[in-house]
Amino acid sequence: MPCVLTDAMISIAAKVHYGTSLSNVDWLHGSAESLLTLTNLFIVLGLRGALRKLEEEDTKDSISESSQDSKEKSSV
Repeated sequence: MPCVLTDAMISIAAKVHYGTSLSNVDWLHGSAESLLTLTNLFIVLGLRGALRKLEEEDTKDSISESSQDSKEKSSV
């Protein structure tokens, strides 16, 4: 969300200072695209970390369940 606001401010600055749209001011346009790319990267890294954490928890749960099942079978 902050990146979208930053891009909007950059777009307004391009219009006010240069009298044209953001896409016509190369260095501002490149900066805005870089911010969007970084935002996408952080989203992907956060999602990747969350998925790995869930996978680890599932693995731990399945190991503990299988050890409990084997204990129950051996005690019978």
